[in-house]
This record gives sequence, C-alpha cells and structure tokens, in this order.
Amino acid sequence: VCYLCIAANTCLGRPSVFRLCENRQGTLRCPKGKVIVVAYANYGRTAKGVCRHNSIKTTRCYSSKSKILIRKACHGENKCALNARNSVYGDPCYGTYKYIEVLYHCDTQVGCLYVFRLCENRQGTLRCPKGKVIVVAYANYGRTAKGVCRHNSIKTTRCYSSKSKILIRKACHGENKCALNARNSVYGDPCYGTYKYIEVLYHCV
Repeated sequence: VCYLCIAANTCLGRPSVFRLCENRQGTLRCPKGKVIVVAYANYGRTAKGVCRHNSIKTTRCYSSKSKILIRKACHGENKCALNARNSVYGDPCYGTYKYIEVLYHCDTQVGCLYVFRLCENRQGTLRCPKGKVIVVAYANYGRTAKGVCRHNSIKTTRCYSSKSKILIRKACHGENKCALNARNSVYGDPCYGTYKYIEVLYHCV
C-alpha cells in the first residue's frame, strides 16, 4: 500500500519532532515547497519530562485514533493546525496531562511510503525493489486497530512494544529485504491476551 508519494533516492534521516501540550493549539509546518511525511503520531503521554505537570499518573498513554486524525490533517500538507484536546482525540488516560507528539520529515512529493503488516506467530519478508533499500519510518509490534489481523482475542487497540521499533529498524533499515517474525519471544508481550501484529511504514530509496 502506498500512503504518500515522497522523493525517491533520498535518505530521510532522523525525523523532526513536534510537540503540543494539552489544551493548546499549534501549527506543524515544513519549509516552502516541501510536504509533511508523518512517521509517528500520538496524543497521550510517553515521558515525564515533556509538558511537565503535576497530574501524571502514567507514561503509557496512547490514543489510537490520534494517529489516524493527525495523519489525515497533516500527511502530504505543507502545514497543518493541531488542537491538543480530549474533545478531538478522546481521553486515553483520565487524570494524566497529555500532549501531541509527531515525528515527521519534510520532503518533496514524489515516490512512496509503504505499509507492511504481519500477524502474530507468522514469519514474513519485507522487501524493496532491486537496487533500493528500506528506510523505516515507523515500526510496532502490538495492536492499534481492530480491523487488522482480525481475531477473537482483542482486549485493547492501544498496544505498543517499545523495543519492537529498535529491533525492526536494526533488522531492516538500510537493507534491500529483511525477515521478520511476529512473536512475543522476539518483542515481548505488550498486551497479554490480545492478538498482535507487526506494522512497519517504510520507504524504498
């Protein structure tokens, strides 16, 4: 699946970070002539040191629909206005002060951002065409949607394995192809009782 056309034969490098504290509005923007390529987006909290506040009950707070809404607002645009409110994204962790966090690149509009998914307990190969290599934009082993890898055992759609991103990048980044194994023994079990899957957003450059 091609999500967005971006410049081919370009190494995107380390993404930029945009953060917006709860109840604030802000604009994410790229330089003139470039568009936003969203690698990761969340409304919630994953660290204590960002948007400091007295009300922090958890740092494992993710809004599954925030990723969809932020991508819809920003992906492929030169700039986009964001509003960090529960009324927009829901309240994924009541009593915790939240923030929007977006990892993104600015690039010109040519080429493709692809998606690779692999259901739990399966093996698969992520690959690019001959002569090109994989640039991983986002990777997770867990579950962020009900409609992917459908199963009777789904207790949550806010399931993220922090080490999966590191391990998948290590295996795939800069390679023409890489073998992946969607198992708890590899990435741990971030949400016991929920059937999980690997999801990778990547470029071929």
